[in-house]
Amino acid sequence: MNKQEVIKEATRKYDEAYMKRTPKSRAALEAATRVLPGGDSRIATFYYPYPIFLDKGNGCRITDIDGNEYLDFHNCYTALIHGHAYPPVVEATREVVGKFATSLGAPTTLITEWAETLCKRVESVETVRFCNSGSEAGMMAMRTARAFTGRNKILKIEGGYNGAYDTVVHPPNSAGLPKSVQTDQLTVPFNDKEAASRVIHENKDELACMVVEGMMGAAGQIPPQNGYLEYLRKTTQENGVLLVLDEVMCFRLDYGGIQRIYGIKPDLTMFGKIIGGGFPVGGWGGRKEIMELFDPIKGKELIQESPGLPAMARLFHGGTFNANPVVATAGRIMLEHLTEKEIERINRLGESLAAGIKSIFSNLKIKSQVTGLGSLLNLHFTQESVVDFKTAQTGRKELMHLVHLGLLERGIFIPARGLFALSTQIGEKEIDVAIKAMEDVMTELKPIIEEAWPELIG
Repeated sequence: MNKQEVIKEATRKYDEAYMKRTPKSRAALEAATRVLPGGDSRIATFYYPYPIFLDKGNGCRITDIDGNEYLDFHNCYTALIHGHAYPPVVEATREVVGKFATSLGAPTTLITEWAETLCKRVESVETVRFCNSGSEAGMMAMRTARAFTGRNKILKIEGGYNGAYDTVVHPPNSAGLPKSVQTDQLTVPFNDKEAASRVIHENKDELACMVVEGMMGAAGQIPPQNGYLEYLRKTTQENGVLLVLDEVMCFRLDYGGIQRIYGIKPDLTMFGKIIGGGFPVGGWGGRKEIMELFDPIKGKELIQESPGLPAMARLFHGGTFNANPVVATAGRIMLEHLTEKEIERINRLGESLAAGIKSIFSNLKIKSQVTGLGSLLNLHFTQESVVDFKTAQTGRKELMHLVHLGLLERGIFIPARGLFALSTQIGEKEIDVAIKAMEDVMTELKPIIEEAWPELIG
């Protein structure tokens, strides 16, 4: 058989084994597509031949509607830092639901306690506002930067995911986006200091901000290299451009976020996922003088006193469910239980998992990469050094599909793109199980790799 025939036959075999084990999930998707385009409301949950449908979860284990149990290394794309049905969050939110409605027409002190907890952890965040998703956080952070600077353009990282807000969607000519996005959005490769410096200097009079993830998430957990984040902070500051750091995924890596790891203080920070304790959440915050634009009284005074700012009363930010008492409670409990000790523990476990997988690749002589930091890591089936979006795209996607289904067959649940996101419910035993499953999958796949992707052997 030629290369394509080998890949096609292997894919057929793995798909059939998956479908045999998950018939109820297949039927559930067929029913769902009659009322939901694609069968869900999140493109990220879909993979071929179809996704499993979940029935329940507890701690680090989940069960699908066919009764198959998995160790969860997915954790809703890093959001479930304490795993499923975390007792302190369940108990606290149950109490709040019994006391209040799930949303209110007035603030509560629960919001203040939540905000205080977050601001104490992150040195650069003097004040913060909450919304309902990381995408909303991105939208509001961009709007804040534009209002504060009076400029329109946004500089972002090529292939970086900063939410579904038009201005930061990649690529800017995606279907449904207004053509103005192609004018307002500028992009540079991750980890490329020279490109960032050139674009910032050439556009500083029109740039409102640069937005960058502390570690590229959707592109495949790609860490910054050679002082990249520090360089961006220095260059944006020197040129009067705001730096917006996207910590939606990587905030979990340190008590004060990835910005504390690299010793930088962005002007604004985007939050999401873990700060809501598993509930829909987003947030952004930073320097008080910037965030005060949202104050109904001070915002009006600041704009009137600053001729460089647009002539508007204040920045508008509404939302029926913003900082509702349930999410505020869950978020505060999550943060309080995510101690420095726990972060260090799961980061060590993540490093142990990464080392174990790298050892498997080395022993089997398979050229592949494991990127990431601490409790977040990602597989890349490429011999290229993965440093940005383009190098991440060199990975063999057909092989990743086989690995994904092979791990599911062995009870390891990860996203189809090869992400491992650890929760605090994971221990050394679960790491050993995951490494053994990975070893079995790669050993089984090696003969196929030798035929279909011989360049990965050696």
